[in-house]
Amino acid sequence: MAATSGDAQSLKDSGNALFKAKEYLKAAAAYTQALKLDPENAVLYSNRCAALTKLNKINKALEDADRVISLKPDWEKGYWRKGEALEEAKRVPEALKVYQAGLKLVPGSKELSSKVRQLDPTLGAKQQQPTQEQQQQQQKPLRTGRGLPEPRKFKTVGGK
Repeated sequence: MAATSGDAQSLKDSGNALFKAKEYLKAAAAYTQALKLDPENAVLYSNRCAALTKLNKINKALEDADRVISLKPDWEKGYWRKGEALEEAKRVPEALKVYQAGLKLVPGSKELSSKVRQLDPTLGAKQQQPTQEQQQQQQKPLRTGRGLPEPRKFKTVGGK
């Protein structure tokens, strides 16, 4: 069994090198070979999910992300990978829900918190603090009109 685990690790390392070289198809193939040797390894599914996302094979990437989540539900990376795949597919509301679900299970995750703030427009508005200039403008009394002097009053000529 140790040789099988070592072989899977070797294939994973090869996949990581290929991924870094932007050889995503070859990386995915290396992770697939490693998964044949170690089919319960969440890290391998996570890595293959990243490669598949880069290849725009979103459905397969989502399957891998779901597998990561089922194997390690308290590991934020599964939710991160699934959210990334959904974002790549322009399914942002679904991605936001995945990030939020992950954050409920892993409340201390800075990465998931960041993604939720980035994608949730209501949080983005709440997070923005007014600048010092905006605060000063808010404190000034409002002036009516255009700030022009009061109009002059003219006397009419001719007896009226």
